[in-house]
Amino acid sequence: MELPNIYNLKNYKVLIIIPIFLILLSLASIFIFNPIKLGIDFSGGIEIQMISKNKPDMTLLLTKLKENNYTVFSYSSEPNPAGYFSYLEISRSATISKAEKLKSDFFSKYSTLLYLELETFSNNSANNPKLEEYKIKRGEIDKIVDELFELDGKEKNSSNYSSLNALSKEVQNTFASIYSKENQRLREILSSFDKEASISLKERSATLSSDFINRSIQVGIISFILVTIAVFLIFRTFIPSLAVLAGAVADVIMALGLMSVFSIPLNLPSFATLLMLVGFSLDTDILLTMNLLKRSEGSLKERAYQAMKTGFTMSLSTIVAFLTLLIVAYITKIQLYFIIAVVAIGGLIGDLIATWAFNAIILMHYIEESEKKGKKIYSTSLSDLLFRN
Repeated sequence: MELPNIYNLKNYKVLIIIPIFLILLSLASIFIFNPIKLGIDFSGGIEIQMISKNKPDMTLLLTKLKENNYTVFSYSSEPNPAGYFSYLEISRSATISKAEKLKSDFFSKYSTLLYLELETFSNNSANNPKLEEYKIKRGEIDKIVDELFELDGKEKNSSNYSSLNALSKEVQNTFASIYSKENQRLREILSSFDKEASISLKERSATLSSDFINRSIQVGIISFILVTIAVFLIFRTFIPSLAVLAGAVADVIMALGLMSVFSIPLNLPSFATLLMLVGFSLDTDILLTMNLLKRSEGSLKERAYQAMKTGFTMSLSTIVAFLTLLIVAYITKIQLYFIIAVVAIGGLIGDLIATWAFNAIILMHYIEESEKKGKKIYSTSLSDLLFRN
């Protein structure tokens, strides 16, 4: 079946309304209607593995977890030789998150105060200039510790601990007590559905997750800088280079919009898929731009159409591959496959729309206007110098 040449339409430029509408709709979904949540890889959380003889009522279990202020990122429950295997990824409890923050605040001030304590009490002079500073900083740290004690239900006062070493040990014991109580509470919620179920909890710390976020942001920034340099070296003109980058951004926004609709969290699999989509988008955008700017045979509309046919073949073959993965995910109930497949398919469909109804129209309008003004639209690029015959 031959693709129709949409660029032969009299008012083909109005097609740009479609991708613009989808981008705005995606942004509204991402930031207003159903904001994307950070998955366990980025926000920290708890992995739950539960083996039970009877099939658990997942709807009731999820409701119970939400009532206790847990956010459920993903879940599955499938039969296995031992009965039923259930897997959930949930947020940490608000109590543990707060306790960890208080503990972190305490130890961020601890070293400085310990040094100040040694310096203060080594000088027994009544006019010790460090004494007042020590009292102020000790008051700050006492306030943090008292809040931690209160969180654990302890009727203790941190000012009763004259030694910082003794206070630090009590802080660690108190945090361990809070952590143990919260884990026990979670186990009770889970076992209330099957008292004989085998339950395993594995926590992913916020410290590790913060490192993931920082590294992911660094990867994104470095990738964007390198792509910007590469695109400009290829085309050496502002508008085509900007159009290529805008297309990649549009693809990611549409993919994030689909993630919002399906309540897919931003985790390592979805983040890796988004990076893959950026690479694929650049392929199709550069294919389009090279056809419009470097080739001279045929009219502008014919060159755009030829590029579109090639690009559609590339995109549709990749979509079929990910549809296969989606079918596998449906059969095997593997959540990882489902996340990758849905994000990839959404992004690839978005790429079809963004490339051929957004980038193509911007570039064609730019070329037409430049030709009317007699302006040179393409200068010798680095690729021409390296690969010319």
